[in-house]
Amino acid sequence: MKRACAKLDIRLIYAKPYSPESTGKIERFNRNIDAFLQEVRIDKPLSLEELNKSLWTWLDMAYQNKPHSSLQGNQTPDMAYRSDIKPIRYIDAAEVHEAFMHSEKRKVDKAGCISLSSKKYEVGSSLIGQQVTIIFDPSDIREITVEAEHRAPFVAKELVIGPKVGPKAALPGHLLEVSPKTSRLLKACEEQSKAKEKKTRSAISYSSLQKEGERHV
Repeated sequence: MKRACAKLDIRLIYAKPYSPESTGKIERFNRNIDAFLQEVRIDKPLSLEELNKSLWTWLDMAYQNKPHSSLQGNQTPDMAYRSDIKPIRYIDAAEVHEAFMHSEKRKVDKAGCISLSSKKYEVGSSLIGQQVTIIFDPSDIREITVEAEHRAPFVAKELVIGPKVGPKAALPGHLLEVSPKTSRLLKACEEQSKAKEKKTRSAISYSSLQKEGERHV
């Protein structure tokens, strides 16, 4: 609300809580709306257009053009409004739309990005660690406006993160994996077994030369 009023050059005044005497105009308007809601329930409008038409008719006849005892000479609110010497200021629709855009604070992360509704936006490494204001339309957040200190507002687009790596390149023929046709481990065991057997055969045994009852050959 503060931002919208500032953009439209409107002074924002707050009333004390629980002090209806300081908000007499608003309380009177709210009472008029409550009366309208009681009446419109009888007609039961079938569309939003019918409801809005009934509301504007009610405001025109039962509020804006009805004499008010608190106004000088029992003027109607419409007469008092038109008698103001200040000229009516008309605002461009685009300006009003921009003023009522949503606004939130965000802190720029170490990658120079901010997040909004699970989406990432890159705002630049120069803003890392700083707090920025983002302006956006909640119905379309493909682009957002970023406001930062000592920098003109700029537009940030949704960061589309593609695949981290491309398709794997084909390896040259000499680096391709080749399925083994024989077991190198079994072959090594066989070679060790043959060497052991050969060594055993070449050894000389003297056990057959020992005579019965003798301890030495």
